[in-house]
Amino acid sequence: NHVGCEINISEELIRLVHDDSHCNKLFGNENAKEKVLAETFELYDDRGQANRYKKELARYPLHHLADRVMRQANGTLVAAVKALSSGRSFFLGGGFHHAMSFGGRGFCLLNDIVIASQYLRQNHQIAKIWVIDLDVHKGDGTAELAHKDRDLVTLSIHMASAWPLDSDEFDKNGKQNPWFIPSDIDIPIAENEEDQYLAKLKVGLEKLKSHGKPDFVFVVQGSDPYEKDQLESASLIKLTLEQMLARDLMVYQELEDLAVPHCHVMSGGYGVHAHEPFVEFFRALHGKSIWA
Repeated sequence: NHVGCEINISEELIRLVHDDSHCNKLFGNENAKEKVLAETFELYDDRGQANRYKKELARYPLHHLADRVMRQANGTLVAAVKALSSGRSFFLGGGFHHAMSFGGRGFCLLNDIVIASQYLRQNHQIAKIWVIDLDVHKGDGTAELAHKDRDLVTLSIHMASAWPLDSDEFDKNGKQNPWFIPSDIDIPIAENEEDQYLAKLKVGLEKLKSHGKPDFVFVVQGSDPYEKDQLESASLIKLTLEQMLARDLMVYQELEDLAVPHCHVMSGGYGVHAHEPFVEFFRALHGKSIWA
């Protein structure tokens, strides 16, 4: 839960994660904010036509969305600190794993996971952190931000060939596109490999242990691998509700066995059934008198 706490995400903290060009837009004037929001949320198509957004129907100015994202990122900070005292927490929001050092991507304006990691290091004597990313899309922003940080260890289990991995790996100059920067452990799942998903995740979690016991873990618990998810670009993995629950309990139990504090954030999940995997997870934990 997002409990009250005297924590406020700061510009200084965000600048530790994102570069000046991106931050100057985030903390600039209304036009600068609206430009970066339009890019991140793909509000205009290649022809400059409105996409998913009609200004004349908007109830609030577009730049207000930046403030809402900041509050979401702050919620991840609060939940992470809560996990330090209780051993575990779940924030009903956050998980903006596509945001990279240089800007927002894929509806993710800020990488709250890495920002919260920096906060814990600065304020709570946390050193080694794992990020276990279960969202159906590769956690490319987190991988890009963490690839030179030996103490921020990333695992991502995701669709093998869909967005953001459905473009050329290298640009015309031979430079690798940053969304192809590998996680420490990548587990690509090909189409029709659902029967192998849990076994591959189990192997990945064992590999993760070879990096040394962490002080803290973030779990990016996207519900979009669920077979009833309604996002077209998530359709190459279709796990049943039972498989989703087995996934979530496998990760949860591994972290409980390690006796390490862990914070779960929601990340992706689309359509009228997106809540169902989370409900099953909470129901299972309630049965164990955890988060009752």
